[in-house]
Amino acid sequence: MTTKEDAAKYKEDVAKYYCALGSRSIRRVAAEAYNARESDPAALVAIMAELTQAVKWQQMAALASFDHHFDDEQEEKTIEIDWAVYSDGRPVFTVVDWLDGYASVVHRPDSFPAAAGDTSELAPEICPCCGGMPSVE
Repeated sequence: MTTKEDAAKYKEDVAKYYCALGSRSIRRVAAEAYNARESDPAALVAIMAELTQAVKWQQMAALASFDHHFDDEQEEKTIEIDWAVYSDGRPVFTVVDWLDGYASVVHRPDSFPAAAGDTSELAPEICPCCGGMPSVE
């Protein structure tokens, strides 16, 4: 890293990477719960609500770690994070769609080592809040 701004961008990219991995894991658990929905429909509703909240908390934790939410005069400013795109414009994840569902492949930021346990294997996923695919827009 050559500048403070480059370091902040890299830190944001790393946060996006871990959020994408965590969100993918949550969507995989949601898919497993959805497939077992006939055994206890009420439990499915509760599980999906908790998984939806977990995704929100994960993003809030990542936002709290960003250094650039204050300007030079230390006044708070509003920032918008595009969770689907790294600072260099590359996608954080790619959705692989097939007839009955989807999976996602999470891409690492440049020069970042693979996360432990991230095999990038495709597994069925479902968004716990809407049942659809994650937004890539």
